[in-house]
Amino acid sequence: MSAFNKHVKIFYNNLRKVLAKYKFSPNDIWNVDETGVTAVQVPAHVLAKRGERNVASVTSAEQGILVTMCNAVNASRLLISPFYIFPCDHFKDYFLQNSFPGSVDTANKSGWMVESTFMEWFNHFIKSARSSKANPIDTR
Repeated sequence: MSAFNKHVKIFYNNLRKVLAKYKFSPNDIWNVDETGVTAVQVPAHVLAKRGERNVASVTSAEQGILVTMCNAVNASRLLISPFYIFPCDHFKDYFLQNSFPGSVDTANKSGWMVESTFMEWFNHFIKSARSSKANPIDTR
């Protein structure tokens, strides 16, 4: 545990130095996370009348696929629209039907973030956050 605490102290010391040097505001500090979301939902509970003997649950018969989603939010609670990575060869327009406005997508066989999809996401991030040399931002 003490080795972990040592690394945490080093991180926060470095963070303090960077924040003092560049004077980032809360709008300029972003937290980025990548997660997997399933395309098939399973109901958590089924409601029925008391004493009912035949209670059916409606679930999808299809196998769920995992879609990778990358999100970014800053310390002022602003967010970048989600970036989805679908596990297929070619993206279809209907994949983003009813998704968050401004969502961006790509596809690759694995469905995971790889170097090429990271660069696509990073370009989406820079465009959305309006980062430039005159207006730098810090991503965590």
